[in-house]
Parts: sequence; structure tokens; C-alpha cells
Amino acid sequence: MIRQSFHLDRFDWTITIFYAVHGYYVEDIMDELKRIGIRGKKLAKAEENLTAGEVNSGLTYVNNGEAVCVIGIASSAAQYMDSIVHEVMHLCKFIGRAEGLDPYGEEVCYIGGEIARKMWPKSKLLTSECGCYTKRIDKVL
Repeated sequence: MIRQSFHLDRFDWTITIFYAVHGYYVEDIMDELKRIGIRGKKLAKAEENLTAGEVNSGLTYVNNGEAVCVIGIASSAAQYMDSIVHEVMHLCKFIGRAEGLDPYGEEVCYIGGEIARKMWPKSKLLTSECGCYTKRIDKVL
């Protein structure tokens, strides 16, 4: 699993992304969710999702200016990209709502672009079908 944290420039949000490569470190993710204040049914649902072992899945939770996003193991590089886009869209919606932004406005789209740029150094390792990043992934792990 690869972990990445970054801060948004436009808004006071910290985002932590967990990229599943071979599997999840469920305890690490659950600790991070608890740290940002996720509790009760939401926390139980997250653990259920993480322990189900399904491919092509993920999750995103936000609370008080912090977000935790998990990109699950995918069946292909294209499907991994699909999962990334899906979870980034959740981030944009959640952050936009918390910041009082128009959900159809440009500012929400700029958030998505910033998140994508900041994810790129890690996500590119997982969306290449040529296998050229395999050695780099091993170094990151």
C-alpha cells in the first residue's frame, strides 16, 4: 500500500490517500479515519468495505477540513484510473459542499484538478499498463 498526504492550496484541507497495490493495511486506514473523527456506522461501513476483499472499489470520508480516501486494488490500469476519478469526484463534492461552493461551478472543478495534480506522482505508478513503473512501485513500498 502507498500512502500520500497533501494540503490543498485553494482551501484549508488536508487529504490523505491510500493506494492499494497488493492489499490494504486496514488497521492503518481505520486509525486515520478515527483520527479525523469518523465514528459509529460510518466507521463500521468503512471497515466492512476494506475487509470485503473486492477489487475496483474505494472509499472517501471527510470531516473538519480533512479527508481520507482509499483507492482499492483494481482489475486493470484503466479500472484503477476509473476508481481514482470516482474518489476524486467524491472529494470535490464533499469539499465543495463544506466550503459552500456551487456544485456546478468552476471552483469545484479547480479543486478536482488540484487534487489530480497532487495525486499524479503516486497515481501514475498504478495507471501504467506497460509495467515501466514496477521498479518504482517496489521502491515506494
